[in-house]
Amino acid sequence: MSLPMHQRIDVRGPASRGLALLAVLLLVAVLATTTMLTAQAWSTQAQRAREAELLAVGTEMRAALQSYLRNTPNGPGQLPTSLEDLTLDRRYPTPMRHLRRVYADPFTGKPEWGLIRSGTGIIGFHSLGEAVPLRRSGFPTWASGFEDARHVGDWRFVIDAPAGASTAFPERVQPRP
Repeated sequence: MSLPMHQRIDVRGPASRGLALLAVLLLVAVLATTTMLTAQAWSTQAQRAREAELLAVGTEMRAALQSYLRNTPNGPGQLPTSLEDLTLDRRYPTPMRHLRRVYADPFTGKPEWGLIRSGTGIIGFHSLGEAVPLRRSGFPTWASGFEDARHVGDWRFVIDAPAGASTAFPERVQPRP
């Protein structure tokens, strides 16, 4: 005959309850460690993706600066006075676009960049991000100094402006009759 539930005796004892608690604590520790390692790997991957995007966007915007300089109507090359000049170049009778839009800095999320000027003209730009870059090699030949950068903001996307490049805004070219 069996005893009712409230009268049954626990034969496992306190040692088995302590073992179960230890197993639960060990499981929590393993899950916490796994979560931490996963978060760290995700953070590293996200950083690498932002660096790749910065390099791609910077290369495209640098090419737009070169296009603006190279396509100066009548006279020596001219530098833009703002990044918006690259999106709508009004030096021609029909405005020209060297860049579709001013891209957001992948590290700040804003379309704001540190500008490198020669007089009032822009010869380059850089990220306003403070992150320490993970990438240390495999840069384009024009990207000198990227390997030794202490911050992604030290990656300078600069064009080679000729000595005679002008920062003055020329008269608008008149269409030929």
